[in-house]
Amino acid sequence: MRPHNFNKKMIPYIIIASIFFYILPLFNSSDTYMSILLLVIFPVLTAILGYHYGIKNEFNLILHNIIALLFVPTIFIYYELSVMSFFILYEFILLVSNYIGSYVRKKSINN
Repeated sequence: MRPHNFNKKMIPYIIIASIFFYILPLFNSSDTYMSILLLVIFPVLTAILGYHYGIKNEFNLILHNIIALLFVPTIFIYYELSVMSFFILYEFILLVSNYIGSYVRKKSINN
């Protein structure tokens, strides 16, 4: 397990996160839509990306940091500074789901 290496397998996950973080807010600017994005869609997306990467590859802190940091500019583009707490939430969700995915991968390889 090398949790600090960047590899080409991360690129699709980074592209998907970028599309969701930067394109979805353009569709509607209502408070309800933005709340659904921040409270439902983005947490589910980060959990799926982290878990899927963990199952297919292994636990990786670089992926975790890149995807979490992709969200930071959107705070200033689409939202306001009070949304910064979601950055911490998404980091935590991605970290846990990536760890769970890599754990499931290890268990399935060992069996």
